[in-house]
Amino acid sequence: MYEEEVARVLSAGIPPIDFQVAAIRRCDTNEPRGYITRAVINSLDLGTLTPADYLPVTDTDAVGLALTARMIRKSLALLDGAEEPPALMAVHVPLALLRERAPEAWLSPILAQHRLQKPETLCLCFDAPLLLEFGADAHDALLHLKRSGVTLAVRGCGADKIPLAPLMRLPVDYAFLSPEVTALADDRVHSDVLTGLVGYLHAMGQKVIAEDVSSDGQLRALERLECFGYLPSESFSAHSGRGSLFGAPTGIGGADLG
Repeated sequence: MYEEEVARVLSAGIPPIDFQVAAIRRCDTNEPRGYITRAVINSLDLGTLTPADYLPVTDTDAVGLALTARMIRKSLALLDGAEEPPALMAVHVPLALLRERAPEAWLSPILAQHRLQKPETLCLCFDAPLLLEFGADAHDALLHLKRSGVTLAVRGCGADKIPLAPLMRLPVDYAFLSPEVTALADDRVHSDVLTGLVGYLHAMGQKVIAEDVSSDGQLRALERLECFGYLPSESFSAHSGRGSLFGAPTGIGGADLG
């Protein structure tokens, strides 16, 4: 069924999957420090599907893993052509990977097709439910993945009903703050909550990336907290003259994937 839909889209002259990136920028200079990727799926029947549309379905089955493999290969090809690789290239990974008997065996053949100068540039990014749905098994699976040389990230830290205590037991390198936590950066009443949360994550050795930054005031606060970087909101990105947050991966480290 999936292959038939891809064939229909191709026959219409439309790429079935668009590979897009968004820059993770420094809070002080706004220079790109890393990138996060996403796949946009084009369907003749359903139109354009963003991750919010399809991840609830694909994250639980083999289609999600196949899509992730494609995104990792695209990311590695981009990094291969970069004169100066970024600090990280984050790729969404479904929780289904942690259910594999040997997740590193799934990843190794993909990595073997490329010779990265810095394997840690590839960052496997899990959504925050990882903290709820997995216990000790998650720790072991993530450690096996890290032995491949990649880094790990969790998105949605600080979101409602997502506990942070499990982070103490997981070998995570980057923590993406949820938009509602980022909003506390210019909240005079609750800004101390953000300060404490970022300090907590730093104490565990995790680099903090704020999502959905919407003002210069938030940026100044995040800089004072020594956050690794930020992702702007769509409106703030447009206001800054950069257009849409996500776009084609052009000009990354001197490379252009097209």
